[in-house]
Amino acid sequence: MTAYAGKMGYGAIENNCEDAQFLSAPDRNLRQRRLGIMKPRWFGFMGIGAGCTALLIVILSSAWWTRSLEPKGIHHRQLLYDYIIIGGGPSGIITATKLARKLGDKRILLIEAGDTSQSSVLSRLQESKTCEGIDWINGESGLNQFDIPLLWSGAASSGGIDDMFKESSRSHHWPMSSILLPKGIGGSGLVNAMIYVRCLPEDIQNWNLSGWTWDTVQKHYDDLETYKDWKTPNIYKNETSQASWRGKSGPVVTTPSGLAMDSIAPLFLKSTLARGWPLASRGFNDPSRRVGASYYDFNIHDGIRHSVAEALLGEWNAQKSSLNNLDIVAGATAQKVLFDSSGQIQTATGVKYIDFSGRVQHAHLRDSLGEVILAAGSILTPQLLSNSGIFEGGKIANLTGVGKNLHDHPVVNMVFELDPAIIKEAPSIYTAGSDLEKYLAAVEELRQARYNDTGDKSIKDILESLGTFGTSGFSAGAFLTSPWVKNKVPDIQVTVFPRLQEPHVLQKFKQNIPLAKKFLNMRIQSTCMLVTVALLKPEARYEVVPNIANSSQSHGKLEIKPLSANEEHNFFNLPSIALPVGKASYLTDHDVRRIAWGMEEVRAIFGMSPISQSIIDEIYPGAKVTDELLLEHVKANRLTNSHWVGTAKMGRTDDPLAVVDEKLRVYGVNGLRVVDASVIPHIPNGNTHSTVSVVASLATDFIFERRMKKIS
Repeated sequence: MTAYAGKMGYGAIENNCEDAQFLSAPDRNLRQRRLGIMKPRWFGFMGIGAGCTALLIVILSSAWWTRSLEPKGIHHRQLLYDYIIIGGGPSGIITATKLARKLGDKRILLIEAGDTSQSSVLSRLQESKTCEGIDWINGESGLNQFDIPLLWSGAASSGGIDDMFKESSRSHHWPMSSILLPKGIGGSGLVNAMIYVRCLPEDIQNWNLSGWTWDTVQKHYDDLETYKDWKTPNIYKNETSQASWRGKSGPVVTTPSGLAMDSIAPLFLKSTLARGWPLASRGFNDPSRRVGASYYDFNIHDGIRHSVAEALLGEWNAQKSSLNNLDIVAGATAQKVLFDSSGQIQTATGVKYIDFSGRVQHAHLRDSLGEVILAAGSILTPQLLSNSGIFEGGKIANLTGVGKNLHDHPVVNMVFELDPAIIKEAPSIYTAGSDLEKYLAAVEELRQARYNDTGDKSIKDILESLGTFGTSGFSAGAFLTSPWVKNKVPDIQVTVFPRLQEPHVLQKFKQNIPLAKKFLNMRIQSTCMLVTVALLKPEARYEVVPNIANSSQSHGKLEIKPLSANEEHNFFNLPSIALPVGKASYLTDHDVRRIAWGMEEVRAIFGMSPISQSIIDEIYPGAKVTDELLLEHVKANRLTNSHWVGTAKMGRTDDPLAVVDEKLRVYGVNGLRVVDASVIPHIPNGNTHSTVSVVASLATDFIFERRMKKIS
C-alpha cells in the first residue's frame, strides 16, 4: 500500500474502509436565524446551588431541551483531507476554522470524541449537515447547561446532568476519577468558569523560544478577542472605558464583571486595599499592573457562555464564513496516527479512529503537504503519541519527554460562614424561578435586538435584566506576591466565590464522607462562601503515564495488558497520572510554604473591614490550623485546578524533555504537529484558557507558513 491514500484512488479507499461515513460539504445556506428560547420544564441542581444559593428548580412549564439518542449522519464515500485535527476543544476548533478560512480550497477534518456542545453550535451543525455523530437537539433552539453561565460548576462536575437525570447514556466527561476531563465540541471551554486572564510578558520570556515573543503573542490575544465594556465597575473609573489595549474585532467576546455583581466582591476589594494591597485598576489583563485586587473579565456575551465553539462554530456566527471545506466527526475516538515508514524519517499519513457507531475508520492525508494535528490536551495527547509509537523507546520516535513535565496551578480552599445580613442580599431559592424566567426573557430580547439592530443603548438596557443567571456567580479575586518573589510577578491567585460552587472543591468534598456531611447540604451551602488559593509558579510536577495496549515494550511503571480484538476496536486506553520516579510527594516544601502564606494572607484580608463584618468564622480548615498544622493541611488537601500543561513540551533540540520544536512539530517524524496546552513548557501566570487559544492561533500560522514555503 502506498504512503498516501491520494495515490490509491477513491475506489481503493472505499474497499479499504467500506464502512466509512465521512460527510461531504454541501452548500450551507442557513435558514433564517432562529430566535425562540423555550421555557424550562426542569432545571437540574448541577452546581447552580453554589451560584444562586443551593438551589434546585423543578417542574416548570414546557420543554427546555430534548436530546436524541440516535446520531444523524449522512452516508458518503470517504474523502481525502489536507489536514486532520484530533480534538475538538478550543485549540482544535481555532486551528480547524482558521485553516479552513485561510485555505478555502483545502479539506479539513476535525475529529472529536464528545457528541455534545452548546445549543447554537449543535443547531448550526445540524443545519449545515457537515457534522456526524452529534447528540442532536430537537425542536426549537433552546439553551442547554453549557449555555447558561451560572451552571458552569455543575456542568464541570463529573457526569453533570447525565448523572443527575440519566437522560443520555453518554457523558461529556472522560471516565477518569482523579481529574475532571470534559469532552465535546468546545472541550474545556464548555465547562470552565469563563475567566479571561492573559499570560504576562515574563511568561513568554521564560519560555525563551524562537518565534515566541510578547509582541507576537499579544497580537494573537488581540486578534482573538472583542472586549465589550458595557458596564464597568466604579473602581475602574475612566481607565478601562477606552479599552485601547484590548482586542476590538476578534471572534471571542470578553466582558468585565459589573452587570450582576455578587455582594461579597466589593467588600473583598475594599478589605484587600485596607490590608495594603493595590487595586489592579485596569483589571488583571494589564501586563504591567496585575498585582492587587480587582474584578475578573469573563467570556460571556449577551448572557450566554461565549466559548471558542460558540464564537467560531455557533449559529449566530455562521454568516461570517460558511466553512464549506471543514468536516466534523463527533462521538469518534482517535486511536493512533498512521505513518509511512518507507523513508528515512517516518511520515504521518492519516489517523485510525472509532466512529460513533463503533466501527473502525481510517482518514488519510491527500499528500505530503498535509499534516496530522494533535489538539487533545495535556492528558490525552501523550496517550495518542504513545499509541502511535512515539514515547521513550518508541518504535516510531524515541522521545523521553512524552507525558513528562505535567503541571498545574495547585489550589487549596477555605470556607467561611457568612453573617445572615449578607446572605439576604444574595439570590434566594424562593425567587430563583422568577429570576430564571427574567433571564430567559432577557436573552430572547437580546437576540431580537441583535437581529433587528436596535442599537447599543437598547442592548445595554436589556443587559441589566439578565441577573445572576447571566454571570459565573462570582466576580472578584486578587493576584498576590509572596515574600519569596523577586521580580514582582505574582505567585498567588485568590478567587472569591460567594457560595460553595467550585467543582474541584465539590468533588473533594464528595469523596470525603465527613466533609460531605459537613458541607454538602442545603443549609451550609446557602450560608457559607468559598475562597481558593492557587499557586501560579509551582515546582510540583506530575507525569502522564500512557497505557499502551498490544505492545511488548515496557513503559515506565505501567504493566501493559494486551486487549482483545473487540476491545481494541471499541476502547481508548486512558492514561494514568503519577508522580515522577523518585518523588514521594507532589508539592515541594517551597510550594507548600507559599500556599500556606497565601492562606494566612486571606485570613488577614478577611480580618479587615468591611468584609470582616460579614464573616462569622472560618470553618475550613479553621482558624486554629496554623504553622506546622497548616503546612500539613496544605500537603494533604491540595487540589488540582484543571490547568494542565507541559506533557509534549516545546523546546530546542538540546532539551532532553522536548517533544516538539518552536513551531510545534513533533521531533523525529514528519507531518505531525501538536497545538494544545501540552506544548506549553512553563505554566502561564493565571488561568490558562486564553493562552492555549493563542498557542493554537500561532500554530496555525506556522502550518500555513510551511505550506506556502513548500509550494513556492
